[in-house]
Amino acid sequence: MTTRRVAWRRSDEVQADEHCTITMRDGGLSLVGTVLGAEDGVPIRVEYRVLVDAAGETTAVHVRDLRGFAQRTLTLARDTKGSWTVDGVPVKALKGCIDVDLGCSPSTNTLPIRRLRLAVGGSKTIQAAWVRFPELTVVKADQKYTRLDEFTYRYGGLHDSTQRVVEFVPNEKITWRVTDAKLTFVEDPGEWVGTDLVFDVRPSDEGTELRFTHRGLTPGLECYDQCSTAWGALVGENLRKLIETGEPQPDLFA
Repeated sequence: MTTRRVAWRRSDEVQADEHCTITMRDGGLSLVGTVLGAEDGVPIRVEYRVLVDAAGETTAVHVRDLRGFAQRTLTLARDTKGSWTVDGVPVKALKGCIDVDLGCSPSTNTLPIRRLRLAVGGSKTIQAAWVRFPELTVVKADQKYTRLDEFTYRYGGLHDSTQRVVEFVPNEKITWRVTDAKLTFVEDPGEWVGTDLVFDVRPSDEGTELRFTHRGLTPGLECYDQCSTAWGALVGENLRKLIETGEPQPDLFA
């Protein structure tokens, strides 16, 4: 048996410190950790325990979430056939997930890294049971892991959508309507379905003006803030540079 203890501090907008004990045995490993922090002035404590079998596949997850004086718990289990239960209730939507991903901790991202054993330059897309915080909801999420060098990996969640052209005026306007969507970062992956992506092109004193509107993306949607920020970066930065230089632009979210 080998035991290691690690600790780290988040450096983004959420203030949190974490301590995790990793215990490795012939029959698998366990992650036992505690996250301490605060959000909007409310103290937060999240305790978790993740069990993994000898093949590196998640078998059980226990979470206790304390926010102020409120306490909630969550239990996940995965059997040998790959079927999941959440608090004892079968969830068919999680079929195919091998790993769990706790949204409050990077510790669970080490599980697919250990299991996949990627060569440098290699990448693999997996499906994980993503536990979203603070909601404590569980959704299936496609996630891509890429090994950049001996010690560095790049992780990214994947989402996509399908559109069809519903309006086209040459040199003036084009509108795509979203007919299918799979957003991995919100509870309802189909939030975009039925919305329109509109590009208006018109002459201006400085040359040409391109105006983008995501029609139907309203403040009532869960992805509104994140999507608005992302579109600002993609259209205002990447697309603008592509038009001005003709050079392919890097993936802002890689």
